Amino acid sequence: IALARVDAVAPRFEDMLERHGPVDILVNCAAVASRGRAIDMPVQEFEATLRLDLSSPFALSQAFAKARVER
Repeated sequence: IALARVDAVAPRFEDMLERHGPVDILVNCAAVASRGRAIDMPVQEFEATLRLDLSSPFALSQAFAKARVER
């Protein structure tokens, strides 16, 4: 999943702008949910969930906002 790599979000957004033009609306709706008990969840799985559910949408919102300000 491209959004799972926070460092790849802004470059992918820039590629999308080049291919499709300006974006007027951004809807952040990517998410993942883990099943099972929290005490059994590996920390790596929790961190991956945070990246996809919080960090990547933040990075995408940042890239969107920068493009809107420039426009």
